Formats: sequence, C-alpha cells, structure tokens
Amino acid sequence: MPLSKYTEQYKYHGIAISIILLYVAPIFILGENSYFRIGDNLDSNVVWYKLLIDSHAIFASPNTIIPTIMGGLPRISFGSEFDFLLWLNKWFGPIYGYALNQLFMRLTAYIGMYLLLKRYLLEGWNVERYYIYIISSGVSLTFSLLPFWPSGGLSVAGLPLVTYLFLNILNDKDKWYDWLILCLIPFYTSFVLVYFFYLMLASFAWVYMVMKYKKFYTKFLVAISLMTIIYLIVNYRLVTGMLLPSDFVSHRQEMSIAKAMHFHMQSLQDYLNAVFEYIINGHHAHIATFHKYVIGFSLALALMLSSIARDKKSLKILSFYLVLIVIFSFIFKLWYFPPFDQVKTSVPILKQFNMGRIVWINPLLWYIVFAFSLLFIIKYVKYKKLIPFILMTFITTQSIYLFSKSDFWQVYRSGQPTFKQFYDTELFDRVKNILNKHTKRYKVACLGFYPAIAQYNGIATIGGYSPNYPLQYKHSFRKIIEKTLNNNPEMKRQFDYWGSYCYLQVTSLKNTFMGNRPKNIVIDASELNFKQMKKLGAKYILSTYELKHNQNLKFMAKVESPNKFWTIYIYKIL
Repeated sequence: MPLSKYTEQYKYHGIAISIILLYVAPIFILGENSYFRIGDNLDSNVVWYKLLIDSHAIFASPNTIIPTIMGGLPRISFGSEFDFLLWLNKWFGPIYGYALNQLFMRLTAYIGMYLLLKRYLLEGWNVERYYIYIISSGVSLTFSLLPFWPSGGLSVAGLPLVTYLFLNILNDKDKWYDWLILCLIPFYTSFVLVYFFYLMLASFAWVYMVMKYKKFYTKFLVAISLMTIIYLIVNYRLVTGMLLPSDFVSHRQEMSIAKAMHFHMQSLQDYLNAVFEYIINGHHAHIATFHKYVIGFSLALALMLSSIARDKKSLKILSFYLVLIVIFSFIFKLWYFPPFDQVKTSVPILKQFNMGRIVWINPLLWYIVFAFSLLFIIKYVKYKKLIPFILMTFITTQSIYLFSKSDFWQVYRSGQPTFKQFYDTELFDRVKNILNKHTKRYKVACLGFYPAIAQYNGIATIGGYSPNYPLQYKHSFRKIIEKTLNNNPEMKRQFDYWGSYCYLQVTSLKNTFMGNRPKNIVIDASELNFKQMKKLGAKYILSTYELKHNQNLKFMAKVESPNKFWTIYIYKIL
C-alpha cells in the first residue's frame, strides 16, 4: 500500500464527504432560490409542518381543528409531534430545516453503509485492504447520493446504520452508544413505510437463528422489542386512532391504490411483466435505486466471472440478495394488483398494512449487491495495477449518474419553480390584500396550482392534499368535480379509489402538472359545481388560468408575480 492504513481511510472519507457537501451545497448557498422536489414535498409535507407550527397545534389533542387546509382538518390527520423533521422545521425554518435534513440523511447513509460494508460484509475476504477501502467508501458514497424522499428522513438512508447496530448487538460487539442510536432512530424515520417491515424481517431472522443454532439471542430480541415499543410510542396518535373507538372515519376506508393507479394490470401476465419491469428499472417515486446501468453491468460481470471460475461462494452471496430483491418486488406488485384486492378485503390485516412497502428495503440490498459485485470482479483481474482504475470507474460513473438524478437538477432542468417562486409570498400578500378589502374571513378554491401554496401563505382552502382526512369530506368535495370525473375515467378511478388529492379539476387541464408554468390560455370551468363550493365555505376561486365568462363567477383582479412564474386570477363565487 502506498499510504498507511489510516491515511487511506481518511483520504477516501475526505473525498466522499466533500462530494456529499457539494451535493447539498446549493440549498445552503441559494436558500429559497434553490430547487426542491415538488411532489410529496412542497405540495404537502413542507406545508403540513408549517400549518402545525403556525397554528400552535404541535401538541394539540387529536380532535383539534387545523383550519387552513380542506376546510379544517383534525390534528389526527397530521403526523406525530415526536417527528424530528417537524422540529427541524420549527427550529430552523422550512429552508434550512430542509437543508439540514438533506445533510443529515446523506452523512448518515454514508457512515452507516461504510461501517456495514467494511466491518461486516466485506470483512474476511482475501483481498488487499486498500481495495476494501475503495469499495466501502465508494459504494457508501453512491448510496448516500440517492434521491431519498426528504420527508422520509432516515427511513431509507438509515437502513445500513440500523443493520450495523443490530449486527453489533447480535455479535456481542455492542457499546452503550449503539443502543442510544437505536433508540433515537424512531424519531427520525417512518415506522409505517419502512421499519414495520424491517423489524418484521429482523424478527423472522431471530426465529430462524434460534431454531438453527439452539441459542436464544436475548440481546437481539431485546433490541427488536425496544425499537418496536419506541415506534409505538412515537406513533401513539396512529396507534390509538386504530385501536380506540372514534368518530373519525378516514377516507382510506375506500382506498384501493391498485384500482386507482394500476387498473390496467388485470391478468397474471400483466402482473409478471410489472414485476420484471420493476426488478430491472427499480422505479418508484420515493425509493428509486438507479441500478439499471452501472450496478446492473457490474452485477452481470461479477456473475459471469464467478460462473466461469465456478466460484460457488460468490454466486451464493449474490443470489441471496437478488432473491430477496425479487421476493420483495413480487410482494410490492402483488399489493398493486387489482385482482388481489379481493383477498385484501377478506383479510382485514392485509387491508390495514400495505405489505408492498417492504420494497423500501430494496435500495439497501441493491447497493450491497453493488459492493459485492465490485469485490468479485477484482478477484479475477490479473493485472493488479488496473484494479483501482476499474473500481474508480464504476464508482465515479454511478456518482455522476446520481448527481444528474438529484432533486435539484431534475427540478431545474424541467423548468419548474424555485422554492421562492413556488410559494411566492410577495404575490400572495397582494392577493390577500385584495381579498381582505372585501371580507376578513374567507376560504378559497384553487384551480391550476396546488392549494398548498395558498395554505403556506395563510389562505384557507377547501381543497388540499392529505393522506388521512374524513371520508365525509371526500364525498362532499367530490360533488364539486363530479362532472369532470364522469368525463374522465382515469381521474374518476384515482379520486374514488385513492382520493388523497382534493383538487379542482377540469377536463381541459387533465394532463397539466401543477408544478409547471401555466400556459397563457383561457379555460372553461363551467363543469365545476359552484354551489357545492359555497357549501364548503369557498367565497373565491384563485386560478392560474383566465376563466371563460360564467354567470356563477365575477372577475375581481389579475395579480402578476415579479418572479414571473404564477399569475393569479381572482374570481368571486356568486
């Protein structure tokens, strides 16, 4: 080795951390002029945190009404007050709370994956330590550059660290701080999306080991139980809502994501095709793995070289992780397979828990596969001087690829707004001034832009986005857009079988993503039920499109933005 053991480690850590800092730097430097993910982020979670904070309702009782969204939602519709992301927003504001979250996610992902690979998975192989450092730090870097869902916190980014902690406990290498970190993880992760399934798998592993090795593994069981108990405490609102009698009936009672989003998938062949496509592409809105090209090529090469060399150990290891990925992918697509809905309906527990979310563990598995693939490739390289070049080529190529898939670059390249342009507080201050001249108390309906934008600016809306709101309100809001839904079967399926979006929809805008700059066109909104809007409390429509003359509406003002992204047309509902 050209350098000492510790110097090598520090060198690669320094490079990796510098790249991570470069990845998150635009948010810290540009602030509100930076580009953030819009879907399931600016249109929802960022605003939900702000509403709780502004309403002083963080610790409010479950029935306390948060008035700004969807005519007023009960506190139970929002997340836990023990959510660390909520407190990041309260302490540092939405911009720097978001930026710090990005930094924490990526540093944790890097550190956790490095510890897992170097101290456990790649330990003991007859490979020069120098190469182990490169693989461990390089693969950890690529994992840390995944476009993790911001509101998931460490849900996916923390999986390698949690696995490392459990392995320490299982192998009696645990320290007091391992237990402390394990106890803190539930405050910064999602039990429902990820760790219910992770802990379930850990429990299966415990049962398997007890049966095979005739040893009880007490500390491992205690760790699983302790983490589960803390998750139940953190999510006490959800737990009590499920277990205790309540007048709150969620719109989720009518939900079938399979029918809403995957209606076309009806035959067994459709299902198998969907599974195959997912295994190859790994596309998912919140847990994209981007393994198809670089990781896929490294895997194929490793399998080929190991097969030629009849290296059963290498093939067995790769097969183990690939089998898990395939099984999880089959479960994932099964939960979105409409014919399987009949089974879920007949077994209540299957309806309560979306087992398809087990696929959230796949990013961890794919990047472990990447590490082993690189390890097995270099075993068969005859010219040792080429090994660092080969490893750095794979790692650098994947890192550049992931940089191009970052939220910042994706939003920027698509011409979507910055944080400042999206919420445009200056524009909506002018809108509020106009509305306040006529009445101090009002609600609005939003057309052509996310109601979250109005909510962020303190304007109460009858529409909105919530994953858990009263079923009765869904039925009431549906009457507003009933004609639109009847004209559009796809929209109708999505609203009736999912319905977390209560957005004004008109037929002429059905293919328009509300994060894009609106076109300068005049649209017909006559199919909307204005009487029902008024019943839900709306006095005005705010639209990013000029509306055709309608006897139910009175044009009041056109407000243009200095940022030149939104133009708001204000109409009074007669």
